[in-house]
Amino acid sequence: MEDWKKYVETKKTEGASEAKPSTGQYLILKIADNSLKIAVFILCLVFAICGLFFITDTEKVNWSLHASGLCLGVFLGLLSSKKG
Repeated sequence: MEDWKKYVETKKTEGASEAKPSTGQYLILKIADNSLKIAVFILCLVFAICGLFFITDTEKVNWSLHASGLCLGVFLGLLSSKKG
């Protein structure tokens, strides 16, 4: 779903239910649509936090921060991509 108006129009065309469209269902739908972006961002945060606060070996810190940077690049690429 692109926006709330499109969601409401879709719910009206279903016709089977007389209930109004709920914001909770729309929020769940948006989270499901963006689950890959959310997962990559969480992975980026995990690598960054582990590299900055929990790992003491410098080689592993370097690896973790580079992995975090890579995840950030993938996240930004997913964020800027347009669905055709």
